[in-house]
Amino acid sequence: MPTRRPHSRIVHCLLIILVASSMTAVASTDGSRQQISGWVRRLLDNPEDHETWKKLGHYLFEAGDLDKSARCFMKVFRTDQHDGEAIYYLGLIFEAREKPATAVRLYEKYAVLSDRAPFRKEMQGRHKILMRDQIRNEMRAYLAQEQLLDARPPSPQTVAVMPLKYIGEDVRFAPMGKGLAEMLMTDLSQVPGVRPVERIRVQALMDEINLGQTGLIDEATAAKLGRMIGAGKMIHGHFSVTGTTLDLDVAYADMIRTQFTDPITLRDGLRQMFLMQKDLVFRIIDAMGIELTPQQRAEIQRFPTQNLQAFMAYSLGLEMEDRGDYDRASAYFEQAVTLDPGFGMARLKADESLALVAAVQPPSV
Repeated sequence: MPTRRPHSRIVHCLLIILVASSMTAVASTDGSRQQISGWVRRLLDNPEDHETWKKLGHYLFEAGDLDKSARCFMKVFRTDQHDGEAIYYLGLIFEAREKPATAVRLYEKYAVLSDRAPFRKEMQGRHKILMRDQIRNEMRAYLAQEQLLDARPPSPQTVAVMPLKYIGEDVRFAPMGKGLAEMLMTDLSQVPGVRPVERIRVQALMDEINLGQTGLIDEATAAKLGRMIGAGKMIHGHFSVTGTTLDLDVAYADMIRTQFTDPITLRDGLRQMFLMQKDLVFRIIDAMGIELTPQQRAEIQRFPTQNLQAFMAYSLGLEMEDRGDYDRASAYFEQAVTLDPGFGMARLKADESLALVAAVQPPSV
């Protein structure tokens, strides 16, 4: 084992003394000072004791000394860039310093950690929350500066699927519009040459322009929205449930070619909704002029669920997530999985919502 260079040892000792002096100043009791002294002695004996560095960092974080807390966690991070606790607290520190972009880059490292790694869920949740904020700010910027729209040409491969507007009387079915849109996005993501806009970006745009309250999308609005999110194609429409009958009216628009098709109108029993959704997605693919191989068609034909109650719970989970009510979203996603254990989309959202619940109230600084 190589011997530590004297210079490196001196640097570590100076850092330990610097941190210790700060911690002694913020320590409120004799017990705290004794604990700090113990940590310092351990680090002087072994400057590579990561667990003790993290204890020091956590203590300073709670005391509000973010600069020295960051030094402690950076000591760990430079040696082990997969230490979830160090990454998480560094992310929180950069958030407190109003540097969300740096925090996002740190939090996104959750993807390379094992599913059971400590602080993975917290990192994943903070990453998603900050990305939501970043996207909302981006939408506000485009709304505030209309000229930016012309500088952002839409992509012909990108398609935005808007939540379907509910126009029926029984409002219990309104959240289905989000669930149907999510299923359409999932199916279209399997089509070569088609890139759906992520749901979080679509929802952020709708929130900023209050589209969910104002109703349906006309041709002029569709073109503007497409430019704002870089989508050359858009799918939008409405639906209603009357008794046990489901009516779907969905339009496909190609903003680049200025082609606005007549709505695709479907009507059948509510329990045939999953078949109707597949019929709808294949008609949209045909309208795009895309020919599928038999294997591609078979993949899209698979049903994520055929349990209507599970789908309703899933749709309600999406609604609660968009409202920022992650506790209720988690409960609805878990209910969907309970009703249909094979509902993979719901299981994935259940895991994501647990991360959001874990991250929505990070430790105070």
